[in-house]
Amino acid sequence: AAYYILKLVDLGTSWVTPYLMARKSEVPACIRRYIVENDGRPGRGGKLITFRGGKVLTDNEKVIQSAEVRAVWQQAGVTVHTSCEYQPWQNPTERYNRSMVESLRAMFARGGAGDYRHWGHLVIQWAHVWNRVSNTRTGPDSSPLQQKYGSRASVAGLRVPLCTAFVNKPKPYREHKLDTQRFNGVHLGNARNQPGYMFEILEGPRKGTIITSTIWQNPPVLSVAACAPRFAPRPHTLPASPRGATRHPR
Repeated sequence: AAYYILKLVDLGTSWVTPYLMARKSEVPACIRRYIVENDGRPGRGGKLITFRGGKVLTDNEKVIQSAEVRAVWQQAGVTVHTSCEYQPWQNPTERYNRSMVESLRAMFARGGAGDYRHWGHLVIQWAHVWNRVSNTRTGPDSSPLQQKYGSRASVAGLRVPLCTAFVNKPKPYREHKLDTQRFNGVHLGNARNQPGYMFEILEGPRKGTIITSTIWQNPPVLSVAACAPRFAPRPHTLPASPRGATRHPR
């Protein structure tokens, strides 16, 4: 289970990378992972991303300012700068935290999940969406993905989180040839390191299991309007009759 989150923001491109942690002692390992995932990789225009000669702005949290964390940044050639005490406005990451919390509130309000146990998956989904839409730093015609890699972002694969879905059931889990080919599940967002979606199974022996799948669809919704005839018969109306006269329908 995740109890903490470490969020790293590239202020040059506005790209957000969150890491979920069970303990605060995992911060140095998450920073090393961030450096490995980005340092020396091709970026916009084919230029290689490098950390050497850069700087990082952090708050005064004891874990962030530990000797082990500073050694990781120093090994990567990064200079550490801190904001003043009790001055969160000096750290731009605080504004990203506010945007993230507002988005999480909207997701939970829409999904109706009162226990908030999927907050970690929704943080990953928030960052996935944030990196593909425009903001005040990137301008209206760009996105963090385009600023970092040079390619335009596509939102075709985005789905609404916390919605019910039919998830493909692999053949090893089908007991009979005529058994159903899907699980009833809830969508938790895009997977981070896999080209698919995250789901929690809601029924059967695998209930509560988190899986990744690429095949799913929303359950059909049956409404009265969908069952109504396409061309409803018009009601029969009679022409107006003169005063004092009586007309009878034929």
